[in-house]
Amino acid sequence: MGLVGSAVAGTLGFCYFVQQQKLAEMLLFHQLFTTFNARYDALNGKLALLSPITLLPPRIVHRIRLP
Repeated sequence: MGLVGSAVAGTLGFCYFVQQQKLAEMLLFHQLFTTFNARYDALNGKLALLSPITLLPPRIVHRIRLP
């Protein structure tokens, strides 16, 4: 009985550890995603003002035909 009990306790302990690890990873991902999203929201207006043409090197810009 002692061997079975310790095996069950070890298995439950391992499952608890794995679930806690997944929870910690999900919380970190949520925190990072929220932070990055807030930073992007702050930059969104400035990024919208940039034209794609201004981001290209000059040697490529002269090849592009604008409508």
